Amino acid sequence: MMELILLFLILLSFNCTPKTVVDDHNNVLYLSLMDEALLEIKQQAQETLPFFLEKMQNPETNESDFQVKYPFEINNEDKQFGYEELWLSNITIKNGLYYGVVSNNPRYVSNIKIGDEVVFDPINISDWLYIKNNEIVGGNSIKYLLSQ
Repeated sequence: MMELILLFLILLSFNCTPKTVVDDHNNVLYLSLMDEALLEIKQQAQETLPFFLEKMQNPETNESDFQVKYPFEINNEDKQFGYEELWLSNITIKNGLYYGVVSNNPRYVSNIKIGDEVVFDPINISDWLYIKNNEIVGGNSIKYLLSQ
């Protein structure tokens, strides 16, 4: 099932202009911060974050692969977009800090790579997901982006 999730992981980069551009060659979808559906998904993810964190810390035997989507500021010279959203897996909490492992290859953020462990602030997530009975729970941004 993890392979299926990885197939659906979409690199999402935001810019400040209200447009959507699909680059099929590079499997990249550029979306605006003005996208109302994504703003609603982000708000819902943040509102339901306590539920997700409780599930993550006390999963049932049929629940696994807890992940969050997190925005990273683009830090390269070719800064066409402000943020790139990446999925973080293997989430742990140490001394009150949240850590996750970057699950997809950054395209525009140059100071991290797939497999790196990063610190993140959960209040800034834009989506979350986990697997229950081989089905995705959450992951509303994936579902939305696939429909586009």
